[in-house]
Order: sequence, then structure tokens, then C-alpha cells
Amino acid sequence: MNKTIELIIDNTIVDVNWLDNDSVTALTNLAKDGIISFDKVFFEKHQTK
Repeated sequence: MNKTIELIIDNTIVDVNWLDNDSVTALTNLAKDGIISFDKVFFEKHQTK
């Protein structure tokens, strides 16, 4: 069975073209048992202006 990763931001599914690389493989492995969630504030603090 082929599983995919869904990116959901503010309850909206976002289309993503996932690359075939080590980072996506690691993310897939982390998500194999369920949902991974990130606090949006983390990303807002790290955006460059």
C-alpha cells in the first residue's frame, strides 16, 4: 500500500510536490505512526523579512 504525506495548514490541505530525498524520507518515517503537528508560531518567528 502506497502512503502519502498530506500537508494541512489551518485545516486546509495544501498541494505539495514532495521530493525523493533524505529529508522527506525522515519525515515519512516520523509520520508512519500518525500525525505530526507543528506550531505555526515556530515558523512565523523564523521567517526572514
